Amino acid sequence: MAARCCTYHPRSVSRAPDPPSAALPGMLAGLLRPQAYPHSVAGIELVQTHMSWILLTGSLAYKIKRPVRFAF
Repeated sequence: MAARCCTYHPRSVSRAPDPPSAALPGMLAGLLRPQAYPHSVAGIELVQTHMSWILLTGSLAYKIKRPVRFAF
């Protein structure tokens, strides 16, 4: 059997300050609001990878690692 290879492509989601999604953890949903930051934020872009969430806030980026789940 041939080895199966796959490539993960991060999904970029632009978010407006709307009600938080039930699929996101509470603290992450709170960070989608511009008022959560000590600096001025024109817009927030959430980039999701298999290991982390990255919040792009213009000139600054915040990386939050996802919880690790071990199968054993």
